[in-house]
Amino acid sequence: MKSKPFSAEFEFDGDTLEAEATYVPERGGFDLVIRRDDAIIDQGVWSPDAYSTEGFANEELAEAAVDRFFEPEDFYTDKWEVTMNTLEAREGDVSADAVDRIGGVPIGVSVKRWPVLAHLSEPMQHIITVDAGHFEDGILPKGTAAVALFMWNPDENEAFEPATAATQVLFLSKDDLSAGEIDDRPEGYDASREVEAAQLVVKEETGPFGELEEHIGRPIGWCQGPEGEDEGGPFLFQFTESLIDINLGDAGTMYVFRDAAWWQCH
Repeated sequence: MKSKPFSAEFEFDGDTLEAEATYVPERGGFDLVIRRDDAIIDQGVWSPDAYSTEGFANEELAEAAVDRFFEPEDFYTDKWEVTMNTLEAREGDVSADAVDRIGGVPIGVSVKRWPVLAHLSEPMQHIITVDAGHFEDGILPKGTAAVALFMWNPDENEAFEPATAATQVLFLSKDDLSAGEIDDRPEGYDASREVEAAQLVVKEETGPFGELEEHIGRPIGWCQGPEGEDEGGPFLFQFTESLIDINLGDAGTMYVFRDAAWWQCH
């Protein structure tokens, strides 16, 4: 989904030009079109997370347009209003056949497939499961009906590097989900570490770019700058401790990719 376009005039080499910016989640940035007298003279993409421009013929012109538009505080106003699928936790019992869920008992995960922290032989905890229907086509492996995130020791995990072994992204098929909630747990499972169960609501929401922290689509607001995207594969979703009460450092954010998941903090 795109944001509403925003346009403004700016000066460059003695000319008065007009730039129009539109946020496009699937591109991970803003489409930026630069015009002189209604004629397009340059265009490309500006990525706020990497603070970089791509596709422009004149990089100095692109930087001038970016400087005119993109003040960080503006991302928390309706100047940069975007629409995307957001994640929300709700208190209450989780239906046994609900796919979207937080913590507690996962759906469709057998003992055989249960993620384990290999070097300690300790089973991980279920953090969140999201129905595959909320993602763009082609992002998840073929045959995926849901994606689940597991983490070792949610309170003391140190899962802050892309190559961490303390998290695992698990893909579930329709057959997996049809098994429902499975009571068995792997040997060594520590129930005291279990994350409190909650309903997960995924809904389309419109709001300022910087405020939609828990969402599906593209990473927004890297705490320490972009990293690990080459190892992680396509981005899936992100969330903070506001959604799930686990240790993500100092006001951290968990970034979940297809092949890895880790957090950054301030």
